Amino acid sequence: MPIRYYPLNRVLTNQKTNGGEFTLNGSNYSGYYYKTYNGQVFTGKDPVQGPSQILQPTDLASNASTNGQEAFRTGRSASAGSQPTFQIPVPYYPKPTPTDYKRGSIIRYFVKKRGQSGYVIEVDKSTHDSLLKSDSEYDYITYETTSLFWQISGPQHDTIQNGGKVSGIIDTNRRLTMMKDPTFPGLTAFIGGDYNKFIK
Repeated sequence: MPIRYYPLNRVLTNQKTNGGEFTLNGSNYSGYYYKTYNGQVFTGKDPVQGPSQILQPTDLASNASTNGQEAFRTGRSASAGSQPTFQIPVPYYPKPTPTDYKRGSIIRYFVKKRGQSGYVIEVDKSTHDSLLKSDSEYDYITYETTSLFWQISGPQHDTIQNGGKVSGIIDTNRRLTMMKDPTFPGLTAFIGGDYNKFIK
């Protein structure tokens, strides 16, 4: 079955039911599920891990389904019952300023779900800091964060100038990304070899 793709604000992942909420092929279902923006519910933690078999809600789940659709409409995620609601981290595309180029670098911020090597998302500093402070805006239990120094000015590769080594953009960004990847799996794959991103 092909992997379904949904924007982050269109799918509620990593949900779990102990039974009584959904049926699978006519039988009571318990386990992980994810829910899409249009109210459909599938087996598995998310569209990638699947197995993405469609679930049918029972009468007991009708209120939960309504609440879930409201969460998507307002851009906030929610779980059944009285569990707290959190904002979903939104992807961010950095836009370096002239000051950044004069300084020669920016700091990039990333989040991903704990224990998973994929689903790395680049976010803004505010989202990163909120998760790092473990406040109530984002689900800091589910997501972990990291930041990355990113060179945007200078020579493309390490070079020697006036008898001294000058760090190159591509070589520096590659080194720092690979150093960070073991503790934040998936970062290198997210960067995708684009180590001269944002240079002019």
